[in-house]
Amino acid sequence: MNQTLSLENKVLTLFRLKASTIIVYSLKRLFEYEAPPLIIVEVLSKSTRKIDHSVKRDAYVQIPSLEEYVLIEQDFVHVEVARRSDGWKSTHYFLGDDVPFTAIDLTLSVEEIYERVDNEDMNAWVIEKADAETR
Repeated sequence: MNQTLSLENKVLTLFRLKASTIIVYSLKRLFEYEAPPLIIVEVLSKSTRKIDHSVKRDAYVQIPSLEEYVLIEQDFVHVEVARRSDGWKSTHYFLGDDVPFTAIDLTLSVEEIYERVDNEDMNAWVIEKADAETR
């Protein structure tokens, strides 16, 4: 099964080498999955945000086995999860929220996800939490 998508003047091709390997060719980079993925997690930056939200997302949701597509911002605290079961509608999570990754039966707090990240949102959260504990 080969499928070519043309999105924003970018051409993406999804094809199968064999039943257990899915290849996604995107922007001159090759992504190969030895086992069909249930979840794909992207860490966003200023330079990748637009591609991850549009071109790659449109390609990934075509992967039959994929159940969740997760976008994690690195410059500020924001986790976005799109689920096949919700018609790929995004749910957004912030500090204080728990994020259920139903595809892999795992729930993490946003704080756990960002635990070792040094950004303004996380730094303010850590200070606020420390202040609350000393009161």
